Amino acid sequence: LEARGPLLGKARSRLESFDRRRVFLRGESIRKLKFAADVFDVVVSSLTWLDLPEPGRALSEFHRVLKPGGKVALAFPLHGTLEEIYDLFSEVTLKYELPEVQRSLEERLLRRHLEEEAARQMLAGVGFENISLASKTEEITFPAERRFFEAPLIRALYVPHWQKAADVHAEELFKHTGAAIETYFGTEPFPVTIRAGCLVGEKPE
Repeated sequence: LEARGPLLGKARSRLESFDRRRVFLRGESIRKLKFAADVFDVVVSSLTWLDLPEPGRALSEFHRVLKPGGKVALAFPLHGTLEEIYDLFSEVTLKYELPEVQRSLEERLLRRHLEEEAARQMLAGVGFENISLASKTEEITFPAERRFFEAPLIRALYVPHWQKAADVHAEELFKHTGAAIETYFGTEPFPVTIRAGCLVGEKPE
């Protein structure tokens, strides 16, 4: 499922080598699924559910369409992901007197990078049981130049959210943060932390 047409097109191109009789794509929002209740054994969602204004609505829909005993698996970034860049954002917004940008960044961070217990509670809150959470922490590196914000991973998953948070100050935020990366790391790689979580829950029988 994908609400945006361009991403559906990319998915279709990647599925050309698969048996399409076993895979189908639909363009709709996960906030209100058109499927009947109790039809799927497993529901998997990566990141999308956390990008919604009310992620609980998507979780409720996942619960509704699962068969009793069915499982949901949710992938998402845990609290601590990209902490290095958020530290630099804090430094920049303080230095250039952008408190409203800092507040907005913090709000989005708390909503998108959940603490482990908060993630479990969200799933339990819509009726899932036997909840487990696996996590893995990795360090990845980027070129230390200002091109950090041009990296495909960062552009796809984070830049749009940071632009919304910074609003008219986005260009200024990125410019000064890029300069800070350059100052602190020079030609050395810029290391950032990724904490990936996979949350699994079961619909009661």
